[in-house]
Parts: sequence; C-alpha cells; structure tokens
Amino acid sequence: MGKTIKIVFGILLLIVIAALVSFYEFTRYDESSLTSNYNFRITLTTDSKLENPTFIVPIPSGNEALVNMAINESVRDFFKPEQNSEGWNISMIETEYGKMFKISAKEFVPQVHTNVELNPENDLPTGNSISFTGGSKEVSVSMAADHIIDTINATENEPLLSQKFNLTHLNNGEGPPTYISQKTLSYDSIIYADYKSSPDAVVEVFVDLNGVNEWWAGGSGFNSYHDRLGTTFNGEKHGWYSVTGELSEGEGFKSIPT
Repeated sequence: MGKTIKIVFGILLLIVIAALVSFYEFTRYDESSLTSNYNFRITLTTDSKLENPTFIVPIPSGNEALVNMAINESVRDFFKPEQNSEGWNISMIETEYGKMFKISAKEFVPQVHTNVELNPENDLPTGNSISFTGGSKEVSVSMAADHIIDTINATENEPLLSQKFNLTHLNNGEGPPTYISQKTLSYDSIIYADYKSSPDAVVEVFVDLNGVNEWWAGGSGFNSYHDRLGTTFNGEKHGWYSVTGELSEGEGFKSIPT
C-alpha cells in the first residue's frame, strides 16, 4: 500500500510540475512581441456640398517625422492628382497660433449611399431601401516609436496635439489592480473652417493622436494615451472657432512585463 501511495504521489507531483511549466511558458513575456506606435488621424465628414472648403487643424507637436509622414502619405494615397477631381491639398503652414495643418479643396461633394433593408429572420431583401447622403475624407498615419512610449506621463514626455488652452484636470479613473489609474484632462483649442454651403449643412471635423504600447504575455497587453479634439459645424462657416479637446493618460495595464 505504501509503494502504491508513493507512485500516485509521484504521478501527481509530475502533473503539478508539468502544469507549472506550461503556465510559465504560456504567461512568459515575449520580448519580441513588444511594439510601440503613434497613430494620427484627421477626419472630415459632410452631408452637403461644400464650396472651396478650407480647414486648419492642430498637429502633433514634438514629432516632426510624424507630421511629415502624414503629409507625404496623404499626398501619395488620398490626394494624388489622378484621383483628385475635387482638388484636395494638404500642407503645414504657419498661423498666428503656430504651425498647423491646412486641408483645402475646390469642393467637397458627398455621395448618396443606399442600404438595402434585409429581413432579420432570413437575411433576404425586403424590397425596401434606406438612402442617406454623406461624404468623408481622412488623413491617417501610423509610425513606430524608437522607444517605449510614456503613456502615463504623456503631457511631459510625448507628442500632443498643438494649440492647447486652459488645460483642466477632470478625474482619475480607478480600474482593476493591474490597471493604471487613468487621468483625464480637458482643454480648449481652435479649428479654422471656411466654406460655402446650404444653411442646414452638417460638417464634422475631428483630430486624434494616440500612443500605444502592445505586447504578449499569456494574452495581449497594452497601455496608451489618447488626445482628441473636434466639433460639429452647422451651416456655412468663415473663420476661427473654439473647440473642446480631451486628453487621457494611463489607459490599460500598469507596466510592461520584464
């Protein structure tokens, strides 16, 4: 009986050791999986035709390479002459508020989109359709960072959208123990909009910048900061307009495993 107990105990011990080894391998930090990227996007949308639209928006400050990449990518992919019947153009200019992005065109014409209504029971067309008018233009770029991004202290150490005024602390959001205590701040900024349109035109202008670290350690992990601003315009506009922005620091996990 004693020998049998020893054999059973030995088998159980081997099972426990194998389980621990498997768990370690599964949760072990894969250093090669770590990536750090900056992502920058400007989005313009309209439901009405805009004549001679010009928009001037903040840029990522402190990262000239990202700014130049956004301009070059846009010229190559979004505004190339053979596909640019509306005359879109993008450049970085000096303004009374500092350097900013200028996006302009001869016109911005939305398209009519039609969605066919489907029967939820069998996904077959019902014969009805829903039409809406909308146009969208986007400048979007992603660039790898040459360092681990400081997502907790982004205001001191990372690129942010320029033209920030009246930066105000909103709150600290508490999450699970493994998560960062997220900090959120609001601020005022400016956007220039100049175009002719119908009185009921709805135009949206939004600018986003974020920095993200991602890795694998038995599951996907990340932390990030996010800076965003924008507004919705109604009707024709001509000039500088105040907008509200929000900066979130410390999104995601507390630290990268070592």
